[in-house]
Amino acid sequence: MRPYLRRVTENRIGYLEACFRELGLPTEEARYRALLVYAAHTGTFRLLRDAPDLMPREKDYEAYRRHLLSTFLPEDEAG
Repeated sequence: MRPYLRRVTENRIGYLEACFRELGLPTEEARYRALLVYAAHTGTFRLLRDAPDLMPREKDYEAYRRHLLSTFLPEDEAG
């Protein structure tokens, strides 16, 4: 099962990297952001499972979401 999961993870990160490159980021920056986004995504699910009370809810979630977008997207795309 592990080789399958690794391929799926590599494909997901590769897709994110391609998206960031299409936004005009250099290859290295696109790769780092792809890794960061994927780590945040998987970490969010882990938190929801292991410690759901730590995740923001309702209006706090909207502020959290805006923060994530401004962190992950290039400045001119986060607007």
